[in-house]
Amino acid sequence: MKTLLIATFLSTAILTAPSLCAGADDILIADFEGETYGAWKITGDAFGPGPAHGTLPGQMMVDGFKGKGLVNSFFKGDGSTGTLASPEFRIERRFIAFLIGGGKDDEKLALQLVVDGKVVRMATGPNGSPGGTETLAPEAWDVAEFSGKDAVLRIVDDAKGGWGHISVDHILQTDTKPKVKLLLKDAERQFTATSRYLHIPIKNGAPKRVVTLLVDGRRVVRNDIELADGKADWWAPMDVSAWRGKSLTLRVDKLHEDSTALSSIEQSDAIKDADNLYREPLRGQFHFSPRRGWNNDPNGMVFYNGEYHLFFQHNPYGWGWGNMHWGHAVSKDMVHWEDLGDKLLPDDMGPMFSGSAVVDWKNTSGFGQDGKPPLVLIYTAAGDPTVQGIAYSTDGRTFTKYPGNPVVKQITGGNRDPKVMWHEPTKKWVQVLYVEWQKKHTIHFFTSPNLREWTLASITEGDAVGKPYLFECPDFFELPIDGKSSNKRWVLLGADSQYAVGTFDGVRFTPEQAHLPGHRGRGFYAPQTFSDIPKRDGRRIQIGWFQTETKGMLFNQSMTIPLELKLTATVEGPRMTFTPVK
Repeated sequence: MKTLLIATFLSTAILTAPSLCAGADDILIADFEGETYGAWKITGDAFGPGPAHGTLPGQMMVDGFKGKGLVNSFFKGDGSTGTLASPEFRIERRFIAFLIGGGKDDEKLALQLVVDGKVVRMATGPNGSPGGTETLAPEAWDVAEFSGKDAVLRIVDDAKGGWGHISVDHILQTDTKPKVKLLLKDAERQFTATSRYLHIPIKNGAPKRVVTLLVDGRRVVRNDIELADGKADWWAPMDVSAWRGKSLTLRVDKLHEDSTALSSIEQSDAIKDADNLYREPLRGQFHFSPRRGWNNDPNGMVFYNGEYHLFFQHNPYGWGWGNMHWGHAVSKDMVHWEDLGDKLLPDDMGPMFSGSAVVDWKNTSGFGQDGKPPLVLIYTAAGDPTVQGIAYSTDGRTFTKYPGNPVVKQITGGNRDPKVMWHEPTKKWVQVLYVEWQKKHTIHFFTSPNLREWTLASITEGDAVGKPYLFECPDFFELPIDGKSSNKRWVLLGADSQYAVGTFDGVRFTPEQAHLPGHRGRGFYAPQTFSDIPKRDGRRIQIGWFQTETKGMLFNQSMTIPLELKLTATVEGPRMTFTPVK
């Protein structure tokens, strides 16, 4: 069979190991014309027992491949997974060319070139959203730097759901430059930071590129960005004011050889194309939204230094979810908000997921300076492992991550969204943390004397996984019933705002009533309440993520208007009320 003949040829080629030579004949690695994959190794069931002969049952028409056979991981549908790995071969030509199609996912659907045990080149299909085509298209890698090295090709399908498959055909080594755009690895551009912003070109729906910012050669932040190779849909401002005068490097993991993504980046002290900022047609005027990019959960809501601080989940470099930073806005009246930019950036511990903020009035953490109580942010670093960290500030503008992070290590992979408050009767900090534990949604209660060292105190169970009660983004606070300070109850709620009412002794929450419906409106999720509202005010004020898609705009999603929460007595027991704030 032809596949076996190719494997035999590869074994011989490894022994003779000729060097790269311009004009040498092409070397066919695989054309998948046989009935089996020959010496290629299969795992899982995505690739079937052998090459597909075109379109598989339930699939749109597949074309663009050569001959009658190809790799098509739609065997048994999009739900199947697996890998297909070539025999080892030696790199003897400048380029590896191939045909590729199917779904787009850099990590789960890929043709990979492995040298010395590392993935050094990768390609994926073009389809990342509904629609699309099953046509295979030519691509190629420049592999001259690996001349004479042994390598393996690996085709990976670890994706399920729509476009959860990949197609590959006609892989060959060649010295003839393919008539396709080559991908350059680790393309860089250097700057001296002279202005506040680097303006990054964004093309919605473009392949995501790993963009790393280095300052004086040290990696500062990494983001997955839909870079515009040509005309940009919009420009994302990257704030580099903290490194003014320093040497900056933007490194992109792969770019087409004729890409203008790096060369088009500009420096400026003003936001590019901002003439109509906050006056766009779909911009809510009573609902906060960031200047650019995606937002979701409110985080770290706190009153500090005479201002209401609203932090929030933010993707500054995309119209959709991803690259989670903590954005930051402030207000004097909860109607007029000023977007101050991003304050917590993804780091080596992962993206910055949701959390809370407190004022450490007694400086139990030791982060205060010159008599100024610190503002402390408590957040989830959603890497591997997923952990809880803290950051602090004494001016409400600049924040320092605690070098001793994490302060709470991973419990399970599903632990996140810490909400912290001071419990005066026990003189301790209390943290409520969502944990997916033993196939249930649970809230773990921790206590601490200083915000840095935490001890598990108790666990409150919610629904089984798959149901909503006490699922993620918990909040926990005490309210008087009908305004009577002598008759109070604690409220525990999750992201869908279902809540429980009960008592709390500093260690354990004892619910008296649970599964109570919260906010009844649509698109209201992950609500949080402000901490440290002055006692003379005494209100409990809540903001939720307002799920408002804004197609055609340079921002996406927003926040609800602030709501004052109260407990009122009813014949069925105390119930929360929601009223727009004054």
